[in-house]
Amino acid sequence: KHGHSASYALNLVNIRRLEEYIFQTAPDAIITTHVFSSQALTHLIKRGKIGALTFGIMTDYNVTLFWEETRLDAYILPHPDLVAPYIAKGMPAERLFPYGIPVTPQIAPERDIVAAKQAYGIDPECKHVIVAGGSMGAGKLPRTVRALDETLPSSVVISAVCGNNAAAKEELEAMGNPRVRVLGYVSPLNAFLASADVVITKAGGLTSTETLVQRVPLIALHSIPPIETDNAAFFQARGLAYNAKNDEKACRAAVKILYDPNVQAGMLHAARQHIPKDASRRVAKLIVNSVERGKITPPLFCEKRFGNARDFACSQTPSMISMEAILPCFPSDNRFDGTCIARDRDSPVRPVPSFCKRENPCAHKILWPVGSARSRPIVPRHSFPSRVGAGAFPALCPFPPGR
Repeated sequence: KHGHSASYALNLVNIRRLEEYIFQTAPDAIITTHVFSSQALTHLIKRGKIGALTFGIMTDYNVTLFWEETRLDAYILPHPDLVAPYIAKGMPAERLFPYGIPVTPQIAPERDIVAAKQAYGIDPECKHVIVAGGSMGAGKLPRTVRALDETLPSSVVISAVCGNNAAAKEELEAMGNPRVRVLGYVSPLNAFLASADVVITKAGGLTSTETLVQRVPLIALHSIPPIETDNAAFFQARGLAYNAKNDEKACRAAVKILYDPNVQAGMLHAARQHIPKDASRRVAKLIVNSVERGKITPPLFCEKRFGNARDFACSQTPSMISMEAILPCFPSDNRFDGTCIARDRDSPVRPVPSFCKRENPCAHKILWPVGSARSRPIVPRHSFPSRVGAGAFPALCPFPPGR
């Protein structure tokens, strides 16, 4: 009726109960981790029924449907590379905070795998592979465990976390394999994940994040489309995990990860680069500070300060893809004058060559990583579109560096 999706309409069924609860509790801030509740909150916000600040935490590494229909005060994104796609869907850049998915603070800053193995009765000298299917025990756990049992050396311990899947648990227990540890629902799972040398699971946003935050190598298997398969593709594209198409490939990947130090080092480096450990602290700080001030300060990369000169630091921006999305944040009647700092602090940077300055006099402070895959500096247009949508990102400099 009003241009909204059917999902938006369905989530208004209990809107009166939600409104009454918010009125009775009078919260200072409302935090939601699901788009359906965000749609209900949006309905109340549009009608002036909510005075509290509202925060949406996205828990999947893809552009989830229907978030663009919501109007919350701030959105916590799992990764900065998702800023550009969400802006392309029409979401305001000043409300996007790519802080990562928050996980429990109980996860230790540095994992002690020896202590974790001892806590669960596992010999620290043995390799440990965990196969998990989420709280519902989804996937084909018995088949995967059998494939691992046939492939891995006998010294490797295999743990199968079946969740609430009683049938899978009974089938695995019937195998009677002494090196296969069969468990039901494990809580807290993150503590058990710390004992693993490799985790094989479907690519759910939360379990995957808890695994990667602890710097445990991850293999995505039997992911449920479309969200989990998108997560798996996201992880593999950044070297965070191996996206296995079947049990055989998952087994080969497990052997490679367990016994190849170079592969282990590469996945550890990728996890450090892309998965922050302090997301919970940053999100909590944002919420508390916003409540104290009564407003939300836009993220650093799209801070709007009007005038002839502005400092523009993209220290929170980890990729050139995100930087393309940032530039349209600036008003069309203001010139851009600032510095873009590359994500990878180890990467050398160099200024835009003189030919770019002649073509774009406002581009003299823009930097870019040397030798990056996208080896052209990003040059903003002198005027930006008033509405940021698909195809509205500024063009790259047409000339390669070193001309």
